[in-house]
Amino acid sequence: MTFHQELVRFDAVVAQVVPEAVPSMGSGLNDEGISALRTMVAPLDLGEEIEQLYRWHDGSALSVFGGKRLLSAAEIIRDREFQLHALERPPAWLQFTDGPEYYFATLDVPGCETDPTVWSGDTHDVWLCRMHDSLESMIGSLSDAGVDPSVSLSQRREQLLGSLRYGGNYRLERSPGSFTFPDPPRGTYLTLFDEGTPEPWLRSLGTSSSDLLPLGATTTIAELRSAAPRGEASGTIQGRTTHLAGPITGIGFTIDDGTGTVRLVAHDQVTHLGPISGTFVEADVSMAPDGSCQLLALRRLPEWIQ
Repeated sequence: MTFHQELVRFDAVVAQVVPEAVPSMGSGLNDEGISALRTMVAPLDLGEEIEQLYRWHDGSALSVFGGKRLLSAAEIIRDREFQLHALERPPAWLQFTDGPEYYFATLDVPGCETDPTVWSGDTHDVWLCRMHDSLESMIGSLSDAGVDPSVSLSQRREQLLGSLRYGGNYRLERSPGSFTFPDPPRGTYLTLFDEGTPEPWLRSLGTSSSDLLPLGATTTIAELRSAAPRGEASGTIQGRTTHLAGPITGIGFTIDDGTGTVRLVAHDQVTHLGPISGTFVEADVSMAPDGSCQLLALRRLPEWIQ
């Protein structure tokens, strides 16, 4: 079955199971509407599945997508700048449902293979779950939940509306390698700073997985503090992160390398995500004579180095 056929099938399922939701499904975007989305994400590209999704329906007023509401193109365009700058999300992300556990797809990034996977994340959390192999598998699994003859019509309705948690079996039948709890497969439960972060996310921020490989420490915090009063000191340190916080200006944290500690703030211009408390990181830093320290680059060290 093609993605278009899955979309048509889901319309029929909604009409049968949640008929009052049919008028709430927005009309599909025309060429002008799709062009506005393309302009918003440039120089990235929407990708075939995202374009098909919004030519099908431009948003929904009711949360019939497993308890989630499909955002309209106008909402996506309105919130795009806030998501990129205030929430510091990678430009490759396109949030297409409401939150707090929102869904997002990955835009096509020049030089990278298309990544069709669908991820879930909390608005103010750094943990991400790969929920579906594609938009097609997501819509297909929702339809499967809506027509399952082994459960009552009221249960099927509740699964689409989210009042009864959307069953994992439908999802895993369509996306067998996706996130499960409590033992998620490798690469399905991560932070943006984990090994295995999809390459398009990194490339959309001007970096790549190779840029995140450790280079080796060139100095210690104690040496920086000793040299800083004579002028700005800089180098690469390695240590464990502690005291994670989230100020408006970025993600604040402390690095302890055994010779001392230093407080830093990670901005999206420096790294695609701030550090996770308790992990071992490598940081390029510069320290001013007054002891204040600026983060220049941040790399999370693999477990075998730790």
